[in-house]
Amino acid sequence: MEILKKTPNASQHSGNLPGKNGAQYSVQLLEKARVDTDTVLKELASQMGGLSKAEADSRLKKVGTNEIAREKHQSALMRLLE
Repeated sequence: MEILKKTPNASQHSGNLPGKNGAQYSVQLLEKARVDTDTVLKELASQMGGLSKAEADSRLKKVGTNEIAREKHQSALMRLLE
């Protein structure tokens, strides 16, 4: 189950958040941070002890790594060369 869906939200226009998708995900993460632990674990189909190795491998194949998305910035040298 994917929790971080791309859904419009009025609070996404705060201005201090990263680019397009990053802003959506940042707002959704902040909203999840305000929810009680049991609710989030249920939504994520997880538990306090974490996922089994098999479940972690399965989710890794389905959704990819658990990393924070970052915008790629072009170095000054590459901008100069262009």
